[in-house]
Amino acid sequence: TGSHNGIVFNGNVEYGVTLGFNGKVVAYRYDGNTGGYTESEIGSQSDMHSTCDIQADSSGYLHFVYGGSTYYQQTTKYRKSNSPWSITDLATETDLGEKIRGSLLIDASDNLFLVGSRSNARSYDQMVSKKRTAAGSWQSTVVIANANTASGWQIYPCDAALGRDSKLHGMWMAWSAG
Repeated sequence: TGSHNGIVFNGNVEYGVTLGFNGKVVAYRYDGNTGGYTESEIGSQSDMHSTCDIQADSSGYLHFVYGGSTYYQQTTKYRKSNSPWSITDLATETDLGEKIRGSLLIDASDNLFLVGSRSNARSYDQMVSKKRTAAGSWQSTVVIANANTASGWQIYPCDAALGRDSKLHGMWMAWSAG
């Protein structure tokens, strides 16, 4: 979590997203039966500290998030495939308007949750969750925890999961250079 890449499976076919060279965000498909490999550039990122993650909903539509870096003040972006299990037929990029670096989770109702650290300035000072409903609307960001930025603390996401109770469970670490 705090992903720099993500993977989902459909049978023996692996779908993933990773931060590539020269500012590229690359989605890929690897068929474990045939060894076939394809990739597609789906966006751009400002540095290798950006986030990128992938989830597949119950109909096989792929959901991607990437960006969210304090370097060059890049906001987090979202894309969804227009057809099931496609890394090339994608909807137009949506800018979430915030710098959130974290992981993408999906629940049994196909609601997405972007969980991670948010930067309001030059550091990651909040642990947050942002929900996208199955109907496609992004809801307001919910703050889970605040760092004491006056003392130089920053928050980094470590892990997040949806429990059997359908509640979001998050874990993070706080870090300070001081």
